[in-house]
Amino acid sequence: MTKFAERLRAARLRKGLTQQQMADRLNIHRTAYTKYETTDVEPSLSTFREIVRILDVDPMALLE
Repeated sequence: MTKFAERLRAARLRKGLTQQQMADRLNIHRTAYTKYETTDVEPSLSTFREIVRILDVDPMALLE
């Protein structure tokens, strides 16, 4: 798991959201979202921006 994936998962859990809820808010399939948290797949820039907005986090907190 990449550092990005670990930070993304932690941020989602802090917000109290499930992977399905994140996928629904991003308008993507849950398996697509799960790949962001479990593999080296990274979201597109537009999806990343939406993730940051939903989770209300500093973008650099996910990337550093």
